[in-house]
Amino acid sequence: MQYNGENTEQVILRDITQRKKAEQALKASEKKYRNIIELSPIGFYQTNREGRFIFTNHKMAEILGYDNANELLNRNITEFYYDQGLREKLIEKYDRKEYSEIKDLEIRFVKKVPRMRRSRFWAYRDER
Repeated sequence: MQYNGENTEQVILRDITQRKKAEQALKASEKKYRNIIELSPIGFYQTNREGRFIFTNHKMAEILGYDNANELLNRNITEFYYDQGLREKLIEKYDRKEYSEIKDLEIRFVKKVPRMRRSRFWAYRDER
């Protein structure tokens, strides 16, 4: 670009200090809460709508009889429901926004044990 007959450059600067600080704080917060979930003595899991595990912590894998959480990824939570129709009923209640009927819910799961025997146990879902 020319200015008063001389070649010049135009530079635009923007202070991104606040954005960088916010990004660092977010990363620290994510790490903190990820550690809480991953090291928790309580089993946590998340599935997609079809029931495939998206996330599970080590304790949930242990509760279900597996050595590590990665063994559960790409498996379906319905494999572990004692009542195979319960998940569909729960999804229908979510879709109808009947959350009060899902609160404080106990779900019976089937656990993998050695020699592929299966045992039952109860889990409690608290939506506070």
